Formats: sequence, structure tokens, C-alpha cells
Amino acid sequence: MNTKKGNGMKCRMNLTLLAGLAAVAVPASLARADIALPDPGSVGPYRVVFVTSADPPADATVTMPELNAWVTGLAQATGAVDDGGALGTTWSVVGATSAVNVFENTDTEPGVDPDHPIYLVDGAKFADDYTDFWAVAVGSPHLNINELGGTGGGAGSWAHTGLEAGPVTSANALDTPFVDGVSGISHGGLDAGYNPWYGNGDTWAGGIDNGALFAISGVIGGASTSFPLTITPNGANYDFTWESQDGKLYDLVSDTDLSMPRAEWPVYMGHADIEGSAPSNTLESVPGDGTKRFFAVIEKDLPPVTAFSEDFDGDEITAPNLPTDWTTDANTPADTGTTQWQLGAPSAVGPADANSPANCVGTNLDADYGFDTDIWLRTPSIDLTAYTEGTLQFKQFRDIEDLQGGGIVDFDFGSIRILAADDLAELAVLETAVEGADTDWVDYSKALPEEAFDEAIIIEFRFESDDEENQAGWYIDDVVVVTVPGS
Repeated sequence: MNTKKGNGMKCRMNLTLLAGLAAVAVPASLARADIALPDPGSVGPYRVVFVTSADPPADATVTMPELNAWVTGLAQATGAVDDGGALGTTWSVVGATSAVNVFENTDTEPGVDPDHPIYLVDGAKFADDYTDFWAVAVGSPHLNINELGGTGGGAGSWAHTGLEAGPVTSANALDTPFVDGVSGISHGGLDAGYNPWYGNGDTWAGGIDNGALFAISGVIGGASTSFPLTITPNGANYDFTWESQDGKLYDLVSDTDLSMPRAEWPVYMGHADIEGSAPSNTLESVPGDGTKRFFAVIEKDLPPVTAFSEDFDGDEITAPNLPTDWTTDANTPADTGTTQWQLGAPSAVGPADANSPANCVGTNLDADYGFDTDIWLRTPSIDLTAYTEGTLQFKQFRDIEDLQGGGIVDFDFGSIRILAADDLAELAVLETAVEGADTDWVDYSKALPEEAFDEAIIIEFRFESDDEENQAGWYIDDVVVVTVPGS
């Protein structure tokens, strides 16, 4: 499963085939060794790499997704390393085409993808991490163990990769495709003395079917990677049962092959956002559609709940009046009355516009803040007592004196406090030194302290300045408090 490209979803899943995988012929002469994968409980999450025991189909138009499905079929064949999909992982070709970058296809880019060690099928460690994986020395370790635990791959002593001679980088990972009917296929070596990814830098003028492929698994043994899914015939239909948790949502997804990551499979017949009911959920009498299909159940977190929001716009708001139950005032006698929290559109100083036009709030919207200021802006009462986790989020633009830098309190600064709604007692301080200079609106996000969930609260934005150096000030827009359901 690709965890780098943003689907934004935590998930665990289980794969079940409703109809059998197509068998793949394997040469009977291949030497057989033991399949001995390490225990994730001892070594932690890891990945597995092998060379295919057979050559891929002789098809000049074959695509990378089709080849990913082909190596998956080998890995999940009876007696192979992932017999019947027992490991709950995906399998991908270690190679590039003119359209598919090797890092994109395998999620193995050093410094980008989360690192894991890589093992051979016989249990020997091949690489400590992805940097080590791509920098492997010639012939050591020897990448010649196939998915059956035997030695050797396909009909020859090479494997097609499509990678240029030299270190594998994103810059060269597209340059020598091994698909698309192109002759001169770049390939790596299985024998000692050859680099597995690009051999000696030579190419093979034959077709894709004249050499094996390298394949790599997804992460095996990660937290909550899979859970049992049972499919039971029910007349002409099927019942689906899986382990579930309260406070989670589940999608039943399906596809006719394994070329796409499970998280990208379409929802099957509208069975999405099924509420978890521990210890298990069952979908009854789900009809088939007459085709052979793979099924998976994807677990998702409940979407966050917006407990409070204000964008300072809307028909009910007329500048310069604050929204209902928002309040502002000054702490006297320290404040001189030269600065006010104001609602409206910025002008003359500060940002060019509100983050979500037309309105925001700021310290003097049309002028720099004044000397000797001590003013506050407070939200209405917010009741979070039904939750135990939440986050304050808003957009801000800061142009505030910052002589010392690094968040050290200077002479002009903002602060954020959590107050009790009933008596305005200070419960916690989120920020003590809001200062610095922004060129545009920036995000603010911080988890609320546990005190915010014990009673109704008010959030206070306070701004203070001394009698030297005036700047544009502090501007705030799109204030939101989001909470975690079930927390």
C-alpha cells in the first residue's frame, strides 16, 4: 500500500479472493531452499524482496500495473512466500518504465519513504534501509532467491529493471524503460560480480519475456496491518464478517485484479462508512456480480468533529461589529487605548486581504498597533466536555516586533490562553510569545490541554506592546476547534 502519496487515510485491511488466482508455471528444476521469514515481533516491521522464478508474459504492450499483478500472483501461489495472501501485503516490481518511476512503484525512496529493513525469502537480511537497498554492492548480498525459497530466476541469470547504470535516483529512474516494446532493456544480474539493479550497465535487446523480474513486498508486521475477513456463501449471495472496533468506520472495497493499491479500490455496491461494532461486523446477503474478485475491508478513523468555528463573515456579521458573544476589551491601567481588536478587511498595513474574504480580526486594521497596548479578544463559551482530545486551528498573519527571535518574549507579543467560561479563571496558556514577521497567512494548530475538556471554556487572544517600535500587528481568521470522536 502506498503510504507516501496523500490519501490522508490511516487504514488496516485484509485481502480475500472470492475466486482462485490464476496458476503460474514454475520450472521444476529450480533448487529449493526453506522459506524462513523473520518474526516481526523480533525484528520489527520489514519488507521482502525476491527474483521471480518465471519470466513475465511475452507482451510488448504489458503495463506496470499488470506486471505488479503478475508478481503478486507468483508471491501468493500455493507454497510461495505469501501463500494465499497470508502476509496481508502488496507486491510490486522493482523496476521503471517510461511512465512509472521505480520509487513511485515501490515506495523505497531514501529520505522520503519511511525506512524498513529488507529481507530475502530465506530470511537473510538484504538491506538495512532504502539507502542501503539502492546502494547494494556488486554481488553482495546476492539477490537470487525466488518466491519459492529456491535459487535462480526465470530462464536466465538476469532480471529486467529498466534502470541506468550508476546509483539509482529519481533522476535516472525513468530513462531506460523495460516495457513499452522498447529494445535495449536495462537489466541487473543475479550472479556474483553483477549489480542487481543495472548489471554491468549493458542492455538486453530481446523482449520482456527473456528475463526475470525483481519484486518487493509492502511492509510486513506493521501495527494493525491486517485482520481476519471471512466470506461465507449465503444462497446466491455472500456474508462478509471481520474483526472491528468501536469508534471506527469500515469500507468494503473490491477489484478484479491486484494492480492497484487496496486503498484505491472502489467501494463495492455502496458499502462504505460502516460503523464498527466490536468485536466484529457482518454484512449479510451481499450479491456477487458474476466476475472473479478480490475483496478487502478498510478501517478508517471517524472524521473529526468541528466543535466550534468562526470565519468572521456571513450575513449575520456587519463590520466592524464582532460576531455574537465574541468580546474584546483592554487590561487597564496598562493599556493606553491606542490599539483595538477590529473586525473588517485589512487596509494600509498587514495582509493584502482576509484569509477568507471579506473579514478577519486584527490589531488596528488600517494602521500599525500603538504604544503601551494590552488588549484581549475572547471567543464565546465552548463546551468540549464530551471529548478528551481536540485542536485549536486558525489562520494568522504576524508583523510583531521580534528582537530576540526563537519565541523568546520581547516587548511586543501575542499570547493565547484558555479561560474558564464561568469565572474567566486562567486554566492554561497555549502560547506565550506570538511574534515575528509573515509574508502571507500561515496556519496555526495546537492540541488543547486536558483542562479544556473539564468544563466550558473561552479562548483568549491577548496582545501587548511597549512604548517603542510599532508594526502592523496580529491578524486572525478562520478559527476552528476540532475534536476527536470517541475520545
